[in-house]
This record gives sequence, C-alpha cells and structure tokens, in this order.
Amino acid sequence: MLGKSCFRDIGCFSASEYNESARSIPLLPMSPDSMSPMFHMYTLEQRTIPRNYSYNATAAQLRYSTFNASLRTAFIVHGFQSGYSLWFWLIGHSLGGHTMGYAGKRLKNPRVARITALDPAGVGFHFKNTALRLDHSDAQIVDVIHTDAALSYTEGFGTADTLGHFDFYPNGGSWQPGCAVSDSVTNKLSSITSGEDITCSHSRACLIMNN
Repeated sequence: MLGKSCFRDIGCFSASEYNESARSIPLLPMSPDSMSPMFHMYTLEQRTIPRNYSYNATAAQLRYSTFNASLRTAFIVHGFQSGYSLWFWLIGHSLGGHTMGYAGKRLKNPRVARITALDPAGVGFHFKNTALRLDHSDAQIVDVIHTDAALSYTEGFGTADTLGHFDFYPNGGSWQPGCAVSDSVTNKLSSITSGEDITCSHSRACLIMNN
C-alpha cells in the first residue's frame, strides 16, 4: 500500500516512507467513499430518530434541517469499531477522544468551547508531539476521564498521560470495580474466546459520564 492517496475536500496522504505523523504503520487510509462514514444528527425536534448525513453533506442540506446553530452542539465519536461555534462540545471515546482533538486543532478561530475525552486510546498515541494526539490546547476546556489507563500499550487500552486541563482517574484510573482483572492487552485479547468483556474498564468512562 506504499504510495500516495488524495481525497477531495480532505487532502493527501503518503506512505512512501516512515514519518512520526504516520505513526508506526505507514499505511494509506481507505477512501471516505469506501468507508461511507455517516453523521447522525439529533435535535430537540428529533430526539429519537436522527437525520442522517454523509461525510460530504452540503450546507444547503443542513439549512433545511432542524439544526439550530444558536444552541449548544455536541459531536460524539465512537472508538474503533463545520461550524466554528463557541458552543460546540466535542465528546469522544477511545480513538474518538483523539479524533475530537484533531477537530479542535482545526477549529481555531474561535476555538471550540469544550472537548471531553472518555478513556482516550493509548495504543499508538504515546507521543510527546501534541499534533498527533489530544492536547489541552485543542479547546478552551479539555477534560479527560481515564478508566483503563496504562503506561504502555501492553498494559491497557487507555493512556495514563495527562492530556487535558482536567484529568480524572476514577478508582485510580486503571482497573474498575466489577471488571475482570487482566494485566495486559494480550491477556485481555485472549479472553475473547471465553466471552469475557475485555473492554469493561475501557468502556466504564462512558457510564461515568452518563451518570
């Protein structure tokens, strides 16, 4: 997959040689058209049935929706599996936490109001370079909840690094009560065949925020 790929409205990506911004595996990303990412918009008028948009939705499509730019807007991004409003609150779990950081880096004038990262991923994000991960400079307020924190990718799915203005570590930030004790990602992955919930501690951040 070495080479270069360019996508309209997104930019170009190169995998011809290793560089830190490409992380440890310099593979080209899949095209947006092949992944077909969707945005599900919920509003006060549409609380249970969202209006769905593709990644290349037009401004005209949004104008004819129930979206109200004067109200607080939250973007929520799941883990693996544009407006410049001061009201925007970006929320992401796992990889989604860093995705919200990337969005915040681009929305600088003015910055988004808040980013909440729910146990942001540690695997592949143990970098000092803040351009490659979530950072407190990505929004006016960045708060982080760590529930599966680890000092290395072999010990857990989350990161123990302090990334925001406020970093919270419930129950120490690593193993969570009621979850199975596994001392490494390898052990967690080996638990798949046993039916054990390997993301119990990692997902606990979402429950903590909901409560």
